[in-house]
Amino acid sequence: MLSFAITILVITNHTSDIFSSYKLDLIYYLSMFSICLIGVIPLGTIVYILFLFFDNPSYQTAIHIFARKKCEQRANKNAPYIASYLSCFLYEVIKKNDIVDIPVSDTSINYSGYAIRKNSVIYRFITPVADMPDVDEYNLQKILQNTVIGQLNHYGITGLSSVYQDTTTIVPSVYIDRILYSEEKHLVAVDVLYICTSKDLLYYQNAVRESNNKNKAERTVYDDEV
Repeated sequence: MLSFAITILVITNHTSDIFSSYKLDLIYYLSMFSICLIGVIPLGTIVYILFLFFDNPSYQTAIHIFARKKCEQRANKNAPYIASYLSCFLYEVIKKNDIVDIPVSDTSINYSGYAIRKNSVIYRFITPVADMPDVDEYNLQKILQNTVIGQLNHYGITGLSSVYQDTTTIVPSVYIDRILYSEEKHLVAVDVLYICTSKDLLYYQNAVRESNNKNKAERTVYDDEV
């Protein structure tokens, strides 16, 4: 009888220890769950508010305006400095081009200002000509850009970096973005991008992609016609 009582007591104590262990584990997991819940709810609320903020067209417009103002501030500060070197460089590019004959002098490349396109600064230079070039604006842009790359590779550009480089990409720092003819005024306008920021790089990559797609479409049409 005594042995049976001792056995019951031991079993009861062991069972009590098991329940206590389970109880401690339950308290621990409930505590961890509460801590996670307390952390997740504010974080989720912040993410939801940010989603509503950026999804609102008026806020998107405000962000775009803010980015544009920052770009304009940078341009106002750096434009005269960069434009002076680009003007000299463009003179060398046009003078050394053997495909298209555009008479220029060191004073005929005139800087007329800049424009903001997709948060990048585009510098415009104007040169007077007696007659328009024999090629159209698009082909002149390609011809001059090839000369730009050769000039940068062999001689660089005075006062500025000849390449833009980040952790994964290296590209020429100067890109002829657009050519415009004015036959009435006998002027050729050259829009130039100087690549010095990640946004400039993105603009350049998109422009090159669009140009390559256009070239591909032209070749496809030509093959079909043949």
